[in-house]
Amino acid sequence: MIRQLLLSAATFLLIQLSVAQSISMTSEPTIENLTSSGFDVTWTTDTEGSSEAFWGNTPSLEQPPVKEAGTGTTHQLSISGLTASTLVYMQPFSVSGSDTAYSGKVMIHITSSESTGDIKVYFNATVDTSKAISIKAIYVENAIADTLVNYLNRAKSTIDFATYNMDTYNSAQISSALNAAHNRGVTVRVVYDGGRANTGVDQLNGSIGKIASPTSSEYGIMHNKFVVIDANTANANDAIVWTGSTNFTSGQLNTDPNDVIIIQDKSLALAYTMEFNEMFGSTGATPNVSLAKFGFDKEDNTPHEFIIGGKRVESYFSPTDGAHDKIIEVINSASSELHIATMLITREDIARAIRDSKNAGAETLLIIDDIDEYSQDNILVTSLDSNFRTMGEPGIMHHKYMIVDHTTSDSDPMLLTGCHNWSTSAKDRNDENTLIVHDQEIANLYYQEFAHRFYQGDIVAVRPVCEPDSSEITPEQSSVTIPILSNDFFEGQIIVEITRDTELGIAEIKGDNTLSYRPKVGFEYGIDTVMYSVCAQDYGSLCDETFVKINVDVNGVSYQLTQPDAIVEIFPTRGVGTFTVKGLTGIATLSVISPEGKVVHRELWDGFNDEKKLDLTALPSGVYYVQLKTKMGSYHTKSIIIQK
Repeated sequence: MIRQLLLSAATFLLIQLSVAQSISMTSEPTIENLTSSGFDVTWTTDTEGSSEAFWGNTPSLEQPPVKEAGTGTTHQLSISGLTASTLVYMQPFSVSGSDTAYSGKVMIHITSSESTGDIKVYFNATVDTSKAISIKAIYVENAIADTLVNYLNRAKSTIDFATYNMDTYNSAQISSALNAAHNRGVTVRVVYDGGRANTGVDQLNGSIGKIASPTSSEYGIMHNKFVVIDANTANANDAIVWTGSTNFTSGQLNTDPNDVIIIQDKSLALAYTMEFNEMFGSTGATPNVSLAKFGFDKEDNTPHEFIIGGKRVESYFSPTDGAHDKIIEVINSASSELHIATMLITREDIARAIRDSKNAGAETLLIIDDIDEYSQDNILVTSLDSNFRTMGEPGIMHHKYMIVDHTTSDSDPMLLTGCHNWSTSAKDRNDENTLIVHDQEIANLYYQEFAHRFYQGDIVAVRPVCEPDSSEITPEQSSVTIPILSNDFFEGQIIVEITRDTELGIAEIKGDNTLSYRPKVGFEYGIDTVMYSVCAQDYGSLCDETFVKINVDVNGVSYQLTQPDAIVEIFPTRGVGTFTVKGLTGIATLSVISPEGKVVHRELWDGFNDEKKLDLTALPSGVYYVQLKTKMGSYHTKSIIIQK
């Protein structure tokens, strides 16, 4: 229908008659200056041309075309005189002579609403409010279901309820609230995943409109967990969108770390209603199975840009709206910080984008639920080292959020959240929703939750730290065995390999990871060097490298490999920055080393007896290695965690 209307316009007839275009768009049209009465659309072309568009309030583009005076390669059109929460369909184009460049698809926008734009965020697991910039994050213990029920009980006209899974345990009150709303005259509609038990859906009144997603193999899952309340009432402040990562099951509501974001905005509620209608197959109270669309059958047919309470908000539905590409785009936007809590990562392009962000200088911290839900070789283990962690608390770390530049107000602080897992299924087949909120305050609320999850998390792997070794061979010795690992730091199983052999001797790593060395015939005096590496066994690219210096002396100098001469303890191993070192007397040089191998603190301790305090409160949270070197040359290396 749209194509027929477009072709009826004389300008677009010229497109069909032209064998080749001499004008092309060099950037897709984008929306700017969005208000409750209109917006601007801008784009560029490679040749000077006009700035025009077909537009309307329906896909028929029924309004008279708009055109700005003059020509150029930078184009801007203004649509004005509209009312709040008005849908606009638009096809921009530029004409140069007999040729026309036009956008690839009809754009869909909506003017800003007159709602308050209030945004509330709740977490069902503990948060670290010491990280708050202004507003403290809210932890609601065993009360997410109660919160949702309170919203359902206030519904006046409509409730659209999309659920991946709803059980009959703690969430039974949700089913009861939906039934109660139906009984008092509210139109309740439900979309649910056809492959899950959804016993809570079975408890709903039989006259409530319900539709299940298809379960044939070509479709993915209906993974949404959003609720739209009163999107079409006269009072713009009635409209509510509830979304996030939380399924409506007992474990998800109360045990597994999840987030809920609740937005009071009519325009966003209308966009979510459009997505719901597409899956429901109807705008009425009864679903139409023949018209219902899920997964790849859907279209990119909802607005994406909103101004809500003065904040820019983006909305995308999967798999049609390019949410996966937006995830990568947000990762790439990080300039100072990138903090991610997501249940899983199975996409290589996402892993590489995270790695590239870290390499570009952003503080990049990542926590996932379990290492078995990460399938991209060692890309992030190698890059992030101890800043790649898995859930260290009970339950499933079920989040799908990302925080960018939350401390940098002059950047573009933002929060990405929703139900979209970072997987190929979510990208190509599943029904999902994603929100991006450009706001430092909202980003910081999520950082308060992130800080607690991350610093309670389990480090996936720690990069070994190797220190140089030395040894000597006397004429009485034909070879020497060197315990090269005695002054190295590592955790778990390792692989030790010689990385650069010598022409003067024969070196070999033995089964117990010692290094044996024998000088070749004719080499009787001088220094030989062997390079070796220590790598984490499960992550072969997580390595450190150092050398062994061997003095071969015909005059017979004794073997002087440094070895521990005392037992050194550091406690606590996890603290806010103050530690106690015990068990070493005399003179020692203390170095604190970051996971990247940088010395971030060093001091000389002279004459202390048995115990001394170590003040590292100036260092940021993280994993560090404390290395003590005595006057005898012995090394003692311990790991600590600073957690603030």
